[in-house]
Amino acid sequence: MIVATDCVFPIVIADINGPTEDLVEIQRGIDVTISAIDAGSIHAQKNLATAAKEAGVKRFVPCAWITVAPAGGVMVTRDHKEDVYNHIKKLHLPFTVIDVGFWHQVSFPPVSYGELETQRSEARANYERDPTNANFGMRQFTDYQYSKYVRGDNQIEYAKYLGYLDAQGLFPDFQPIKFRDFLRDLLDGKIEKPHYEM
Repeated sequence: MIVATDCVFPIVIADINGPTEDLVEIQRGIDVTISAIDAGSIHAQKNLATAAKEAGVKRFVPCAWITVAPAGGVMVTRDHKEDVYNHIKKLHLPFTVIDVGFWHQVSFPPVSYGELETQRSEARANYERDPTNANFGMRQFTDYQYSKYVRGDNQIEYAKYLGYLDAQGLFPDFQPIKFRDFLRDLLDGKIEKPHYEM
């Protein structure tokens, strides 16, 4: 466990797959727990939420690592997220979901031919070891692409229809970086691509 003490609020790194009792102690006396995990650990938040409830946390913010999409068969990852939300609801744990939509910073991942060949070889080896893993990974990837580019789930109008609040509506002075501006600056060499590994 690592605790950052030079912040206004504590940042704690913990094994959320570890014993619930340890997670209860870490969260005791905390008003708000914000889960910042990777997409592959989405279900592990159930353990963290259960411990948060037991510790008396007043607000739980689960990691919402996914684009805007309706639950129920559109995206398998979205359905996994809904499973976590339902667990939190069963606990009667107050929570807030902050969905950020699809990050335009990772929309165009540059991949060299060498990298592509390496990734393809690794994917083939993984598939030969366990075909179900490759199918799940491919399903996640194609779900994202279909939802984003075909269904258009990540459009602000659709997000509002689903009940999402718009950051600009909540904070009128907030000026997000528009995709075209990000792309122009990236192509002009004014910025480097963040999250290059994605």
